[in-house]
Amino acid sequence: MIPLLALAGAGVFVLALLARGPMPVMDMLPTALQATPDPAAPTWETADRWGDLGLTMQRRAHSLTLIPATALKQPDLLLYWVDTEPATATDVPSGALLLGAFGGAQAQTFDLPPHQDLPGHLLLYSLPQKRVLGTASLAAP
Repeated sequence: MIPLLALAGAGVFVLALLARGPMPVMDMLPTALQATPDPAAPTWETADRWGDLGLTMQRRAHSLTLIPATALKQPDLLLYWVDTEPATATDVPSGALLLGAFGGAQAQTFDLPPHQDLPGHLLLYSLPQKRVLGTASLAAP
């Protein structure tokens, strides 16, 4: 009985494969899938925007890498993006976007907001100290 069911199942499987239609063929990808990274997208690196924090920034089209010269001693650092330069050095503006947690001695890469038209500014905020430790402009040098 079981061998008969196995043969019947295999037969149904083969018939299903033969009965299906041909695979669709596309001559070219849809335009939404053809997007490739722009080779002319600005990429720059600078180490002079964070003052005594000793951070190097590498900017690409939609991402940013922060490289600390030495391990940062402050715990619970949060990196924010804002579209304008912050008015105070203590609070995070209400329109700020959290990019992620930052710390340690390793380079970390953050995705920048996809809708940003302005270069914007970065804020490094210390959660335990409840203050902004540093700001940096994302404008090209």
